[in-house]
Amino acid sequence: MIRRLLRGILLVLGLLLMLVGTGAVYARYHLGASLPQVDGTASINGLTADVAVARDGLGVPTLSGRTREDVARALGFVHAQDRFFQMDL
Repeated sequence: MIRRLLRGILLVLGLLLMLVGTGAVYARYHLGASLPQVDGTASINGLTADVAVARDGLGVPTLSGRTREDVARALGFVHAQDRFFQMDL
């Protein structure tokens, strides 16, 4: 009788741990999709020249480009990327 009860309790605890683990993986996947791209290149419509984005150790971006308009457009893109996680959360 006690063995059967313990087996049932362990089964329920195992299922709960599986559900919690699955929920954590699900949340990480969906929230991770809204994190900003900090490496590589991105294509932004409307730019007349390349814009470089460098991030310091804290992730603060510094932009440099040929024209003020290009840098302003890239700044809007970077700002939207950085803030999308907050809106998604």
